[in-house]
Amino acid sequence: MLDKRMPDGAAEIVEVCREFRQKEVEPIVLELDGHPDPARVRAIYESSSELGIPSMLVSEAAGGGGQSELTAALVLDEMAFSCPGIACVFAHHLAASL
Repeated sequence: MLDKRMPDGAAEIVEVCREFRQKEVEPIVLELDGHPDPARVRAIYESSSELGIPSMLVSEAAGGGGQSELTAALVLDEMAFSCPGIACVFAHHLAASL
């Protein structure tokens, strides 16, 4: 049977990412679709660093969040809700940090 419980703290992390997505991504997503702008995508990524999203899979001993791959997948799902392209930026980075 599939265990549907989230890892400890995952629900809170996903909620923070939802708020970030709603504030930072949703207002510009249509504009980015029509006119891709690497500088704006980079700004979103850099802003997410304040929340620890890019380093969530890095061990706590190395200064990261020490989160599980499942938590990272839930965060990517949350980002993809508004913009699959932005989610891909995070997915590539998170995959490289494993």
